[in-house]
Amino acid sequence: MIGDDAGRVKRWRELLDSERDASALYARIAEAETGERRTFFEELAAVERRHAAHWEEKITGWCPIPRWSWASRVREPRTR
Repeated sequence: MIGDDAGRVKRWRELLDSERDASALYARIAEAETGERRTFFEELAAVERRHAAHWEEKITGWCPIPRWSWASRVREPRTR
């Protein structure tokens, strides 16, 4: 069972990284846009941040919450 748990947590961490990367990418695109397109990408970034929060919640208690990846930290202004 412990091996299954480790695999599950590893997958959750991968999903968390993916959501954070997507959030960061959409936030950077939003910075470069104006008007409705900016709003659209800001909303997408917010959705991805909510998805990341879901995985952070699932991981809590199993392992420390991982830091944002280097690429995400470069892209996402909220992590600087």
